[in-house]
Amino acid sequence: MNPAPAAPDTGGSANRRNEESTMAHPFDDPEAAYRVLVNGRQQHSMWPHDIAVPAGWTPVFGPDTRDACTGYVEAAWTDMRPPSVRAAR
Repeated sequence: MNPAPAAPDTGGSANRRNEESTMAHPFDDPEAAYRVLVNGRQQHSMWPHDIAVPAGWTPVFGPDTRDACTGYVEAAWTDMRPPSVRAAR
């Protein structure tokens, strides 16, 4: 007995993949302006300038280019351990 023929591919999943790949994600735009945020645990995060700062985070740098914000984070956040662990030294 032969298996039933497969349903024709209408391209639905391929079309969805194409749409997803062309949609801009605000965190991936190298031309956008960003800010660096810090939370109560002194964790740093880059955040798109045109998106509201989430609760619990404070802007500490920017707005500036993505490269400038990355440089700030690399220079300012050299110890990723929580403050309580750093203070225990």
